[in-house]
Amino acid sequence: MARGKLLPLALPNVEVDAYVQARFKEFLVNSNKRTFTLGDFGINEHIQPLIEKLALKRPEWRFTASYGNFHSRDDADLIIDFEVKDFQVFDKREVLGVVELGSYSYKTKMHNFYIGNHRTSAALERANSYKTSNMDKAVKLVLKHFGVRDDRELYDQAYMNGVEKLSAQTREKSNIVRKLWSGSDDKAFAYILARWDEFLMSIADVRERESLRRLPEIQEEALLLDTLYKTGTSPGGGAYTICQQGDYYLMTNNGGVLEKKSGDELPNNVRHKLGVLKLVKDGQAVSDIGFRANETTFMVFRDKE
Repeated sequence: MARGKLLPLALPNVEVDAYVQARFKEFLVNSNKRTFTLGDFGINEHIQPLIEKLALKRPEWRFTASYGNFHSRDDADLIIDFEVKDFQVFDKREVLGVVELGSYSYKTKMHNFYIGNHRTSAALERANSYKTSNMDKAVKLVLKHFGVRDDRELYDQAYMNGVEKLSAQTREKSNIVRKLWSGSDDKAFAYILARWDEFLMSIADVRERESLRRLPEIQEEALLLDTLYKTGTSPGGGAYTICQQGDYYLMTNNGGVLEKKSGDELPNNVRHKLGVLKLVKDGQAVSDIGFRANETTFMVFRDKE
């Protein structure tokens, strides 16, 4: 496969070596035990100037090679060159977006650049990223759309993470209940639950008895998760999401307005419920309290009026 000229980029916030070595090790594993030698490696000549400009303009950002191609040499097919074409951009641990080298444009006689992240996906109707062959425009697009998430974006992301985790846990527990209790109608189920210990003692097979012992507990948790999911994902429902960011908490009030409060500003009942949820494991729900998605995202029941 033809490739462009490979150029080095010796800047402290551009990571290439570690990525190349990791990809080369993967290549060696899949090479049918043939011995290959890593020859030249570097950044494709068409995207190198763009990455260099961005790296110098934003020295606090980190540019990590996220994709590349191996090329064997015609004169020595056991020597492999590695060409870096795409980069992920980080601010500390947060992924700001991707900068990728696209196809050659016969209209502009230049290669296209793809600039994308969660903001470009929201701004564009039919694409996830901007495409341009103009390097200055590419720089402006990156500087405009890349940056750490603001409070609203942090909250929306936490909300989505909480909903996804809650939805997954709901499905998991519901599937366990259906698997353990398939073929029984509601009346029979309620009747047996009321006499569960007696029912278990009637089962001769020890393994079957032990596998069913936790069914009432799992059923109760599944119903609780289902209630949380239905009330926590509907406007004005009986539960709402709280996202912790350092010493502050992002939450919505009864009118759906996003609020930012310190721990001392939280109502006592909310502080109590958060305290309980911080003691349990990720993915666990507590009756009358709420659900813990992870160490910073919680869904809390509203107090009954």
